[in-house]
Amino acid sequence: MAIALPVMEYNVRKRENVRSSGAASALPLPLEDFDPEVDAFLKRYPFLLPLLKESVDQLRAHFGETTTLSVMVETDPEVEDWEYLVIAVRTTLPADQAQAQLDAFGAAWWLDKLPCAQGELLFTLEFVCALPGRHT
Repeated sequence: MAIALPVMEYNVRKRENVRSSGAASALPLPLEDFDPEVDAFLKRYPFLLPLLKESVDQLRAHFGETTTLSVMVETDPEVEDWEYLVIAVRTTLPADQAQAQLDAFGAAWWLDKLPCAQGELLFTLEFVCALPGRHT
């Protein structure tokens, strides 16, 4: 499925409700390609596409133009057959500052759009180390 989502990254494997992103690896991808599992999920829930496109600009407004995102499908082991799409903001900000930015994103945009996601989309934070000479 081809959609233009600038500076998106995806996770190469499904995670089971894991909040610690340290073990997951994200790869840069061409702007129009997703991991096959994410692609299949978006085909099942096409109403998420406009939200994803719109969220990129909103997240950049709160986290900066160079912000990268990780896109993955997760499952909830406590709820049978419940999968959802997770957009993780990859950040080097201190935890309290990053959470404040995510809260501001929620208040400014996401809370109004939440019903449109029908419980199939989640935004979260992924803390990464800043590499010398690289800003995330």
